[in-house]
Formats: sequence, structure tokens, C-alpha cells
Amino acid sequence: MKDQNANTNKNIKFNPTNLNKQFEENKKNNNLNINNNKNDIDDEYNVNNNYYPHKQTIQQIIINIRDLFFIVLEMIIDKKNPLPFIFAFETRIFSLSIFLLLFGSLLLLLASLMKSPN
Repeated sequence: MKDQNANTNKNIKFNPTNLNKQFEENKKNNNLNINNNKNDIDDEYNVNNNYYPHKQTIQQIIINIRDLFFIVLEMIIDKKNPLPFIFAFETRIFSLSIFLLLFGSLLLLLASLMKSPN
């Protein structure tokens, strides 16, 4: 017995333009599905622009820096590793980076004042 599926497509010629159209349609459908899924996830978890650390207000950033500083200081006094705590959330990483920038700038300013001949 011969395979009938092989015989049914025997006289059909290959059409590359049709293949490209099908590929582009599938790609568009996949992109639409991805965007719909992303919107559903955003709606489900109430994701908004306040989640991003750089979109916070100055007051929130200062409070986060202060809280992070004191919590890390307590962890160091208790001889615990603060790195897992810091790198757990993006807001903590952002707060640490702002703190290090401010602290480094302050040290640079003080060092340049101490070196001045006046």
C-alpha cells in the first residue's frame, strides 16, 4: 500500500512567495500574542511607572537611601553579608548606586579641599 499523503502533493509546485506570506502572518500573530500576554500580566500585577527606581520622587529616593544605609550598617555590625539583601530588588540597587555616587563625590570634594594650598 502506498502512502496517500505523498501522492496528494505530487503535482503542486512550490511557491516561495506564499511561504513568505505565511511566515510573515505567523510572525505578526506571534507578536500580537506576546503583546497581549504582556498587557495581561501588567494588568494582573498592577505594574505602573512608579515601580521603576528612576521614576520615583526625590523624597522616596532619599528615604530609600537612608533606610538602606541603616539596615546595611546593622547587618555589618551583626557580621552578616549585606549583598544578598542589597541585590534582591532594583530599588535597593538604585539606592546603593546613588549613595555611592554621593559619598564618592563628597570624598573627592574633601580631598581636593585638603590638598589646596590655601
